[in-house]
Amino acid sequence: MDALKYLTASVESQTEWAVDYISGNVYFDLSDIDAGRVEDVIGEPLNVVSDLPKRMLEVVQAIEPGFTIHSGKYSDGRPVQSRIVIEEGLVCHHLWHYDPSQDSPKTLTGTLSADPGQYHGTYEIKILPPESFEVTIKPAEFVFYAEPVEAIANGVAFVGLGDFEGEHERIALNIGDSLERRTVYIEPDEAGALGRVLLDFEKTSARHD
Repeated sequence: MDALKYLTASVESQTEWAVDYISGNVYFDLSDIDAGRVEDVIGEPLNVVSDLPKRMLEVVQAIEPGFTIHSGKYSDGRPVQSRIVIEEGLVCHHLWHYDPSQDSPKTLTGTLSADPGQYHGTYEIKILPPESFEVTIKPAEFVFYAEPVEAIANGVAFVGLGDFEGEHERIALNIGDSLERRTVYIEPDEAGALGRVLLDFEKTSARHD
């Protein structure tokens, strides 16, 4: 029975991914006519694929009424599947093997959601059999991250300095004049030297004024 629960959960996950992937990519860059032809060909097969995990779940529920993949348990009390919310809109699921000896520790990492040109930090998920599933959020001390761009010659610069951690973080530097502005990004270890130069420049300018 445990093997059937595992297989049902695995089939649901894989078929859901396959259907979403096909539906999200097969029509890309097609004309309406071509997209219609493709839909006519793959529509019914996709419905059959989507229906498979539902039929398998019905078999499991006939033996164990009320069983669901998301809240069901194996005969030893372990969850069939664990779910963790990393942040709003970002959820991670892990399917535990029905035989605990077949599971192995894993560490998954990723980047937190951010607007283009920004960096909010990372997350780390530790999967420790037989059922430990935990996430650690590592927020950025500074939110901007992007590849460097060409600076504007003889521009006026403004930079925000602070405490920075993380190998992917950069410091945002707005540089430009009244006609054109651009953002460049520098390494954290360059911030001190740049800050001192800007402060010296500000003091010199103030004395001349």
